Amino acid sequence: MTQAYLGALQELSAHFASSPDPKPALHYLEKAMQVDNLNEELYRYAMHAYTTMGDRAGLTRVFQELKQVLSTELELEPSPATISLYQSLLDKLSYPH
Repeated sequence: MTQAYLGALQELSAHFASSPDPKPALHYLEKAMQVDNLNEELYRYAMHAYTTMGDRAGLTRVFQELKQVLSTELELEPSPATISLYQSLLDKLSYPH
């Protein structure tokens, strides 16, 4: 049941992520993160959505939440791919093309 719910939330967020306003996508991603707070992929999607909105504070908040959850729950850091994505998205917001 939980996997089906997560799948539905991810599908809804993917649908809205491609729209000009990704706020609905963030709504569904936040619900999914409440259910599966260790799923880095959800945080990466949220980081992309905040970047699309030009929200540097939101991007940073999501990344910091992920770091905190992984550290507290698993004594781990985000994956190198997630750290690299965060840096590139942060650069994108710092230096818009």
